[in-house]
Amino acid sequence: MSFKNKTIIITGGASGIGKATVEKFCHLGANVVIADLSDHGQQLSDSLNTAGHKTLFFKINVASEDENKALIEKTLQHFGGLDIIFANAGIAQDGSIDQLDFAHWKRLIDINLSAVYLLDKYAIEYWLKENKAGVIVNCGSIHSWVGKSGLTAYSASKKGGVNY
Repeated sequence: MSFKNKTIIITGGASGIGKATVEKFCHLGANVVIADLSDHGQQLSDSLNTAGHKTLFFKINVASEDENKALIEKTLQHFGGLDIIFANAGIAQDGSIDQLDFAHWKRLIDINLSAVYLLDKYAIEYWLKENKAGVIVNCGSIHSWVGKSGLTAYSASKKGGVNY
């Protein structure tokens, strides 16, 4: 399968599942935007570009509406289009709900759920404006379907992100 001339944004692209997905799409010929808060994304982008791939690192707080808008704009400026988004960025929490303070709950919901909405929203707006089709992949979790003690906010946020 080839993704030559296709452009994909991958949030959480500097490590784990995101990094593996970045590398796979690069090897399939895609232009890849590595969107992450970690500067490891720049190192990954530099390494992949040196190997002949086409990547762009975009440092982002995925919970920021303005930064999601800027991510789409920068992708369009740099690569001239957008075909696929993979909302992969996420964090987990440990501890039971009685140990979880509201600030942490809100941060987790903002990153795992609101960020998915924001990326999807601005990508869809672009595709509708341009009368183009696009592909959305929102990373869920088994904990969306099967609860586990100590993962109250995480389970709620992941369930919401795959079902809105």
